[in-house]
Amino acid sequence: MGIRKKIPRSQELTYVLSVKDAMCKNVVTVTPDATIKKLRTILKENAISGAPVIERGKLVGVISIEDLIKCIVNCETDATIGDKMTKNPTVCHPDDPLIKAIQIFERTGFGRLPVVKKDSSELVGILTKSDIVMCLFKKLRQLYETKEEKEEESKTPFYSDLKCDYIFRMEKEVEKLNFKNAGSTSSAFKDAMTKFGIPVDLIRRMSISAYEAEMNMVIYSEGGKMALEIYPNKLRIEANDRGPGIKDLKKAFTPGFSTAPDWIRELGFGAGMGLPNIKHNSDRVKIRTKLGKFTKLSFEVDIK
Repeated sequence: MGIRKKIPRSQELTYVLSVKDAMCKNVVTVTPDATIKKLRTILKENAISGAPVIERGKLVGVISIEDLIKCIVNCETDATIGDKMTKNPTVCHPDDPLIKAIQIFERTGFGRLPVVKKDSSELVGILTKSDIVMCLFKKLRQLYETKEEKEEESKTPFYSDLKCDYIFRMEKEVEKLNFKNAGSTSSAFKDAMTKFGIPVDLIRRMSISAYEAEMNMVIYSEGGKMALEIYPNKLRIEANDRGPGIKDLKKAFTPGFSTAPDWIRELGFGAGMGLPNIKHNSDRVKIRTKLGKFTKLSFEVDIK
C-alpha cells in the first residue's frame, strides 16, 4: 500500500463529530407573512445574512440577504417573505456527521444550513461554515489540553486478553437510498470497537472507511450487508451489496471520479472520494465486482 500520510486531526474529527456539536441553537427566524421591509430590519439588527422561515413551528423555507437585495432593487419591499423565500430548502439533521454537512456546503455553495429533526420539519438549529471551524478549533484545543489520546491508549485494551483464534463479528443491513439511517451502521461499528478498547487512531481510520463504504451502498447499490470483525491482531470490515457492480475499478479508486447522479450530488454526496479514502485508511483492501450482480469489498487495519 506504500507509505500512508497521516490524516490531519481536524479532518478525522469531521467524521467523528456530529452536526449537533457545531450548530447554533439560538436561531433568529422569520415568518412567511412578514414583509421584506421587516426582514431588512431583522437582518440588520441581528447582523445576520439570512434566516429560516418558520410557520406553526415547522421550517417552510429560507430567506437570504441576496433575496433582500433583489427585492430592494426591484422595489418590492412590501412583498411578503413567503413570496420571495426559497421553499423546500436543503437541510441537515442533528446526528449527521459533520462531513456530510461539509459535503453539502462544498456542493451547493450555501452559506448556512437549517438543522431539523429527522422525523419532522421542526427547526432545532442553524449551521454555518464558521460554526464548523469554531467547533473543530475548540475540540482540537480540548484534546490538546486533556491529552485524550495518550490517556486512552495507555489503558489496558480488552482485545489484548483474547485468544488468537477469537473473533467478534457484528452484521448490519444497509438499505438502498435510506438517507434517514445513513451512517448508523458505521456508528454501531465505532461503538463496538470503542467497547473493545481498540486504540483511538485505529477506530478513526476504520470509522472513516466504514462511513464511506456505507454511503456508497446507500447511493449506488440495491442494498446489502456490512460486517465488522475484531481479531486480536487486526480489524476487518466487509461491505457486500446487491447492485450494478463497478465498471472500471481503476477509475473508481481515482480521487474525484464519481458516477453519482445530480440529485445525489445536491444532497452533498457522490464527491468521488469514497474508495480513495478507504484505500488511504486501510492496510489492505480487496474488492470483487460483477456488472449487474454485486460488489464485495473488504478492508483491514493491523493492531500492532
